Amino acid sequence: MSGLDPQWLQALAYLATIIGVPVAIVTFLAHKRQIERDRDFHAVLTLSESIRVRWEDGWDAALERLESGRGSTEDRRQLRLMMNWIDWLGIMISERLIPRPEIVLHSLDHAMLRAIRLHLHLDDEGPARLDRDLWRGVGQVYDRLGASRRAHLQPLLDRIRVGA
Repeated sequence: MSGLDPQWLQALAYLATIIGVPVAIVTFLAHKRQIERDRDFHAVLTLSESIRVRWEDGWDAALERLESGRGSTEDRRQLRLMMNWIDWLGIMISERLIPRPEIVLHSLDHAMLRAIRLHLHLDDEGPARLDRDLWRGVGQVYDRLGASRRAHLQPLLDRIRVGA
């Protein structure tokens, strides 16, 4: 009877297992990471397109008019819509629907900071409008902005809280 020794075959099977299991684990983890990257990329594109359309449809002009003191009631309504959009984004972040929010926030932080800053400045109710229960998502966005970005808002937040 010629052929391979069964012990030799068993040793080859063990060797294949020893090599195959780690390779399968690494492949699985790499695939999982690629899925997360694709999801992040899709989230960034979707949110960027969402804000781009709104920005071009008048949010930018409304902010400019409000910042210059020439804003109308419609401009304030547009600001409220911006704050609702930021709140929605923050809720998605807090519910972990966006796995790496720093990517999204980095690409949109300038527009969001302008809207939050202006809202705090114009809103007669001051900090009540950024109450963590009412604007839970805005609080999430604010908390996740980089320290240098938050520094732009902190003096205004402090002034409103002291005046309240």
